[in-house]
Amino acid sequence: MDGLVNNAGILIGKAFTDYTSDDLKALVHTNLEGYMYITQLVVKQMLAQKRGGSVVGVTTTALSNPLSGMNVSVAMMTKGGIDGANRNLAIEYAKDHIRFNLVVPGIVDTPMHKDNPKDFLKTLSPMGTISSAEQIADGIVFLTEAQQVSGEVLHIGGGSQRGRWTPFSGKLLALFRVLMLSYGRCAVNTVRTIWKRQHLPDHNPGIGTKGLRYRSTYVGATGTAPVPRWRNCPKGSG
Repeated sequence: MDGLVNNAGILIGKAFTDYTSDDLKALVHTNLEGYMYITQLVVKQMLAQKRGGSVVGVTTTALSNPLSGMNVSVAMMTKGGIDGANRNLAIEYAKDHIRFNLVVPGIVDTPMHKDNPKDFLKTLSPMGTISSAEQIADGIVFLTEAQQVSGEVLHIGGGSQRGRWTPFSGKLLALFRVLMLSYGRCAVNTVRTIWKRQHLPDHNPGIGTKGLRYRSTYVGATGTAPVPRWRNCPKGSG
């Protein structure tokens, strides 16, 4: 036994308050118990063989980048458990050269999405693409054969783990015009911060001495290149 791929899993989507104990049992039984029991058997065999091995799990980008309208909070409890186990097992069995890694797909062209419009599914990826099953398999094979890679998470979803690119909506543009009339350049900071909060998870506005302090990038009136800078906005402008 040289490698294991933990690809079995189910997804139950509904409002958090609508999940039942049967839903939880089904999710735990397949997503967590399935991972645990088969991995235990494989690791025991690998330890007996004394030549190392690879275990690759499969989760989803919905764990790190939830989407509005996609209500899968309880299902993500189980997917998060696999993520945590992967990190810990990679350390626990490092001396035995048994490697643990995760593949995290975005939207994949499988029968699960046969009733979903492909044009809509493409909008969930910054690259505007849908992954094929073969592309996911390529990532799994890579992690299985990469002898020096362990404890890693490989995202395969056209950048969907970082959010999605959505142009300014009409309402946001209208807000931008109103703020520009009221607060001038500081409005650029305010509107872009609203946009960044939707698309850049690592954007962390801080609190300045004169109100909200935003990190912004904007182009001057002469059309010069974007210049990153800090800007203190008056209270109430954010």
